[in-house]
Amino acid sequence: MPPVVERTAKVERAPLNKTGLFPVAALAVLIVLTGAKNLDAQSFNCRYAHHRDEKLICKDPGLAILDEELASVYRRLILRLPRGEGERLDRDEEAFVVARRYCGEQRACIEQKYRDRIRELQQALGNYE
Repeated sequence: MPPVVERTAKVERAPLNKTGLFPVAALAVLIVLTGAKNLDAQSFNCRYAHHRDEKLICKDPGLAILDEELASVYRRLILRLPRGEGERLDRDEEAFVVARRYCGEQRACIEQKYRDRIRELQQALGNYE
């Protein structure tokens, strides 16, 4: 065996103790909260906004705040749902996006869609808290 392989083969890993598990658990939680598809709700990166409603949301601080609020309520709800109900929530969220898209650049319409959806999710969240 080449010397590099021998050195690699002799490396021993220290067992994970209680303090060693905390960073691993913290990283797992961070990945779930920031990277899981279901937890993204409808927040989107404004660099990739190409629909009229998305562009307006990116330009309008009030609508951006509503988008963040919706994403927050969505995350709290999806974390409390029983297994399997997340798919239904995703379908409902897709229907919300379609309805919001029909608003085009009409700010009042977009705002109302957000307020209605946030209220729906908050009511659903009340069933699990």
